[in-house]
Amino acid sequence: TSGRIGVPAFLVNNPGDCLRIVGIAARSGLDPFMLADDAHDVNKRMAFGAKAIHAIVQSSGVLDGDLRLTFSGNGEALTATVTGKRRGGQTHTETYQLATITTRNSPLWKQQPRQQMGYYAIRSWCRLHASDAGMGLVAREDPAIDALAEDVTQPPTTLDKVSAALAASAGPVD
Repeated sequence: TSGRIGVPAFLVNNPGDCLRIVGIAARSGLDPFMLADDAHDVNKRMAFGAKAIHAIVQSSGVLDGDLRLTFSGNGEALTATVTGKRRGGQTHTETYQLATITTRNSPLWKQQPRQQMGYYAIRSWCRLHASDAGMGLVAREDPAIDALAEDVTQPPTTLDKVSAALAASAGPVD
């Protein structure tokens, strides 16, 4: 946990989060350092890129074969279709359209829309049809992760500040 460039900064001297990475990697058969490279600290939550979520689900053993990704259309009409089969279960196909995606936090949405659509579609398919393999994983692209942010416009309240405020509002004692 004391790497300089081989470990993301938020993991340096952070054994608890490193242990979480190692645990996820061990359960899914992935290299913990490669998984750590796609882990991020987003609003004090460990979040993963779509590549990591895909790798975790793909290597978990819940799928029968690989996910298949196809594209059609251009511009806002671009769609990505993901098809995958659960082991011992049925095949699921989901299609996602660029025009319906309101949160686009990466500049790559303009530069490489097919790549971003692929990430989005695979991550969404995995959540919908293989949540048991990726349970609890948060994606750094999730719009809901913003709701986890602390209000940094106000300083944190401490017990001393609360006590002082209460004493001041009580006024003089007769």
